[in-house]
Amino acid sequence: MSGSPVPVSVNLLWCVPGRVGGSEDYLVRQLLGLAEIESMIVPTLHVLPGFAQAHPELAAIFPIDVARINGGNRARRVLAEHTWLARHTADSQLVHHGGGTMPSGGSKPTVLTIHDLQYRTYPQYLSKTKRRYLEWAMPRSAARATVITVPTEYVRQRVIEGYGTDPDRVIVVPHGIEKALGHQASSETDLRERFRLGDGPVVVLPAITHPHKGHQFLLQVMARSWTDGDVRLVLIGGAGSSERSVESTIVDLGLSDRVVRAGRVSSADRDGLLKMAAAMAFPSEYEGFGAPVIEAM
Repeated sequence: MSGSPVPVSVNLLWCVPGRVGGSEDYLVRQLLGLAEIESMIVPTLHVLPGFAQAHPELAAIFPIDVARINGGNRARRVLAEHTWLARHTADSQLVHHGGGTMPSGGSKPTVLTIHDLQYRTYPQYLSKTKRRYLEWAMPRSAARATVITVPTEYVRQRVIEGYGTDPDRVIVVPHGIEKALGHQASSETDLRERFRLGDGPVVVLPAITHPHKGHQFLLQVMARSWTDGDVRLVLIGGAGSSERSVESTIVDLGLSDRVVRAGRVSSADRDGLLKMAAAMAFPSEYEGFGAPVIEAM
């Protein structure tokens, strides 16, 4: 393809590896897909420390620009978007903000990805500070964005109705999965030994322990109805805002010997666990899409 490359910036300062769930996988898979096609777009990824280590496949393909800030401090991340990011995207022709919000300044064309509007449906699941920030920032970001991308038609309609957005500016970019998904899956024998799963059936719940993901509901179902003592429930995913209550419920219901807390696992282990499982449980109350469904399929 002839012509000069188009410099594009991708704002990933919102992405604390392992702590934002499906939105991280969604953007990573989009970028991997971009690398597979012939394109004049050359994105520079503006990231937090640790991102390149968490996603070496992207670091091997695209230029990485690391902001030397504490990724665990949301206020500093937001400030960096208004200062550090503005300076580091000065030569870009377009900036893609992948985390649902964008800085208030700047005049470049922008793409804004909105993964969901959960804060409007289940505000009680967010801290008061985060809820107020999203109530302030998301409508303003949607109004300023040149184009808004969303994972599903459901989210598209929520954005149009909730923010009064011109429908022509909101585009569905569906979730995709990498071609090699499952090809390097860990073996069942290895997984049963490492995670002490025994010989019985395995059920997998792949989700960060956020309140809407349904961990509490599934644990109650297990205690009440799963009479086969050999069944193991494997919880994979990082620690969310309900982590302590999930841990307490496991103990209170006497499920410590039957629930395996695997935490955030490698892609190979995730694929292997899904492959060997009798079922993948996904009792979430709200999803913009829910990538584990297609991963399991």
